[in-house]
Amino acid sequence: MRHFSKALLCALLSIGATAFWGCQNDNGAKELAHNHNHDHSHDHDHTPAHNHEPAHDHSHDHDGHGTETETEEEDVIMISPEKSERLGIKSTATGESAFQETVKVTAEILASASDSRVISAKSAGIVTLAPGMSEGIHVNSGQSIASISRKGMPGGDDAESAHLSYEAAKREYDRLKPLYEKGVVSARDFNDARSAFERAEAAVSSNKSVAGTGAASPISGTISALYVNTGDYVEAGAPIAAVVANTSMRLHADLPRRLRDNYEKIMSATIVVPETGKTYDLSELKGRRLAGEAIECIQHPGYLPVLFTFEGDGRLTSGGYVDAYLKLASQHNAIAVPAEALSEQQGKWFVYIQLDEDCYEKRPVERGGTDGRNVEILSGIKPGENVVTDGVAYVKLAESAGIVPEGHSHSH
Repeated sequence: MRHFSKALLCALLSIGATAFWGCQNDNGAKELAHNHNHDHSHDHDHTPAHNHEPAHDHSHDHDGHGTETETEEEDVIMISPEKSERLGIKSTATGESAFQETVKVTAEILASASDSRVISAKSAGIVTLAPGMSEGIHVNSGQSIASISRKGMPGGDDAESAHLSYEAAKREYDRLKPLYEKGVVSARDFNDARSAFERAEAAVSSNKSVAGTGAASPISGTISALYVNTGDYVEAGAPIAAVVANTSMRLHADLPRRLRDNYEKIMSATIVVPETGKTYDLSELKGRRLAGEAIECIQHPGYLPVLFTFEGDGRLTSGGYVDAYLKLASQHNAIAVPAEALSEQQGKWFVYIQLDEDCYEKRPVERGGTDGRNVEILSGIKPGENVVTDGVAYVKLAESAGIVPEGHSHSH
């Protein structure tokens, strides 16, 4: 009788749903949040003005369960199929499947040693970073990272010093040449001036750039660190920047010592980036666990290191901390739904069940563990029920707006 009453309610409400939704604005959340403060205090003796033929019979036989049925009616949410499609509301049938237990820990993404390069200064001087250069940007192999100049410093820029020496040697050579031709100066003095001029000329040719030496990236990748700023002084050989190719990466997870029994059971992991909420499964990135022993880290007392290697595809960069769901070898059958299907209200968890094409019900559930993408449901859902997985926010807005067609009071 309970399911019959709910189905009958949905059928009755569907008659008025089309007229109700037809008058609404087509702007997603605004149309669902529209305030319908109609007076539903009238009884169900419809007058001809409502033009409802035949009149709906609301004298349901509740078999002594009037309170339960009334609660169910209040939880029913009406959304027409056309509006559901426009708002992207979708449901998925639930069923038991293998659910893998996980342990949530903090982890760090690191670049493989072979994929990292440090760019160093070729000479001492003042650094000028290339325009737009900052941590996190992509650079190509051979792209300029910075330039280094000694201009304005004691000793001056090498190229500028060479040019000044060249100008002085040229003036001396030009002065002695006509005097030598007249026999006023000796051949020795003239030859010395000519040799000095030729050496200065060669020095200028090897230092054509007055901007100083440059620093370029030896590989294509991401700037993971900048060790200097524009205007800083560096010695020759000092590090300027670090670049990582992000093609071969590692995940370093810290397992609390109290969970030591799970150390050998860990097979893979799912990564969740806190800033974006994006999820990555290491199995999709050709990830594998590296062999290791359950020995505490010196740097992190009380934790056991769990290491993975995986192929980077540009979406993950080294140096960032993430949430890691370490997957254990053991599995069990369970009903699980995508994390986005759950709605938290006042400390309790709910999902929305689609009863038919335009009826939805808010359902309290008890949640279990999560593998980073799906959440185990311990109670509240039966196999085969359709759970809303896309557009949950719109169904919640429809619930908050109290969307019930006119002429259908819950007063029995």
